[in-house]
Amino acid sequence: MQASIIIPHYNDVVRLQKCLGALVPQIVDGMVEIVVADNASTDDISGVKVAFPQVRFVHAPDPGAAAARNRAVAEARGAWLFFTDADCVPTGNWVETALRLMACKAADTAIIGGCVTVFDET
Repeated sequence: MQASIIIPHYNDVVRLQKCLGALVPQIVDGMVEIVVADNASTDDISGVKVAFPQVRFVHAPDPGAAAARNRAVAEARGAWLFFTDADCVPTGNWVETALRLMACKAADTAIIGGCVTVFDET
């Protein structure tokens, strides 16, 4: 497994579906996994689990996005970790770009970041 995409989630089912809808088509089997750490949401996410069976969902009982990220990292199987949030919609080449950048990164580079475009749904 080359990489794990880590997504913390708490009570934002609509945006999580948008995020996963953008990411899942980019996944090449066996190379990248998606791990959603649900932070003890009170919203029902069973429909999201059914819609995205290729995504691994883990329970993160401790409150906060950091705790959820850490829970997902503990479950991750990838050599590299890619982070996004449930309310983000990655571009159509987000995974490909991340994999390409990691493949050509300097040996001493630990962090690579990218552009984040903020949008207003209203």
